[in-house]
Amino acid sequence: MTALQFTPLLLFTLYGGRLADRHDKRLLLTVANLVSGALALALAVLVLAGSAQLWQLYLFALGLGTVNAVEVPTRMAFVSEMVGPELLPNASALSAAYFNTARVVGPALAGLLISAVGAGTAMLLNAASYLATVTGLRLMRPGNSCARHRRNAGSKWSTGCGTCVGTPTCSCRWRWSPWSACSASTSSSPCHCSPRPSSTRARPRSGC
Repeated sequence: MTALQFTPLLLFTLYGGRLADRHDKRLLLTVANLVSGALALALAVLVLAGSAQLWQLYLFALGLGTVNAVEVPTRMAFVSEMVGPELLPNASALSAAYFNTARVVGPALAGLLISAVGAGTAMLLNAASYLATVTGLRLMRPGNSCARHRRNAGSKWSTGCGTCVGTPTCSCRWRWSPWSACSASTSSSPCHCSPRPSSTRARPRSGC
């Protein structure tokens, strides 16, 4: 059971990070939590109906592990996108603190709920808890994120280079350096414009 849940994290986390880099992180987190909630709800229904079997538990563990392979790297990248590089150490420490606290307190509360209301009802409450996460994600304002400002800063020099290339009296030359890949978030640009020398030369007149 544990191997089925954590093997997808080992195999597919890199692909999940690739998805996080190419797509909207808030949307990916919303979809991942909805899928996790749907899996928890289906398992709760099977347990309440008394028809849960071992192979079904294996499938649910594998599905949850596959979803976590996308959710975990996306969540880590989303933290840096929300707070920026200055507050990233504090945000990472806070995220690790509440995550580890939930790992300790969560099973204890689950044991109390199972002894009080049964396993099926506890699983229903677990499925409903995903709605709080989805609601919080949808209430966030992505326009205020730090990644948006970084993209806007990078578009300044890219727009300038496009104008430079489209101007017939200007030649665009690139100055590549190890820091040019990071220059999108600064005011400097690796693209520099210089006047384009005229290609026509004065020809001697006939008869000279």
